[in-house]
Amino acid sequence: MLEVFDLTGGPSVRIKSADEPVIGVGLSPDGARVAACCMDQTVRLHDARTGALLRSWPHPSLAFAVALGDGIVITRSEDPVTRFFDLETGEDLGEVAGTTAPEDALRLALWDALSDGPVVARGRTEKDHLYVLKLHT
Repeated sequence: MLEVFDLTGGPSVRIKSADEPVIGVGLSPDGARVAACCMDQTVRLHDARTGALLRSWPHPSLAFAVALGDGIVITRSEDPVTRFFDLETGEDLGEVAGTTAPEDALRLALWDALSDGPVVARGRTEKDHLYVLKLHT
């Protein structure tokens, strides 16, 4: 069970995301959506104001951290891999081996322009090598 609190004094919203425990949550920058990583290896996206389930998708490994950005959901899982999904569809956009915290992958200060394509994350892998993930369309 998740509970989203309105800090301006509005009502809180209780969200039953799964029968299995929730082990990671993330809130969109506008506060409209909340993502939950569940023990059943599923990521669920909810409307933070109503609790309604917007979509869910299976995760290849047990995800324990999640962050939501502009059009993107980023997870970190036990395998350890950082994965990128489309916020609107749940479509798999790519992955990179390593243990970058999803919140760190969202910070614009970590982005580099290496060419004409968008760079979405930069961080360190388990072996402490620098990596850069770019989305190619």
